[in-house]
Amino acid sequence: MFIAAIKLRYSKPHVPRAYRVPFQKKGIWLFSSMGVISSCFAIVLCFVPPADMKVGNTTVYALLLGAGLVVMCAIPLFIHAFRKPHWALPNHEIKD
Repeated sequence: MFIAAIKLRYSKPHVPRAYRVPFQKKGIWLFSSMGVISSCFAIVLCFVPPADMKVGNTTVYALLLGAGLVVMCAIPLFIHAFRKPHWALPNHEIKD
């Protein structure tokens, strides 16, 4: 989402937006970068087991979380790969 915000800011600059980021292009880069870094930090942090939780082997804990992450990322890709033609929305013209 954060990278898409940057891309849309450059590819469609004149589209009216519901929210305006301060400092225009520098602001979108700043806030999007902060969002990407925060999200990556949260993903890495989840692989550290909580101190009050007995997980046993930390390698197994990390592997289970990694497998869950891969499965959750694969589900939308799987659905997209096997989508049906009648699922498509009718084409609507987007006014720039």
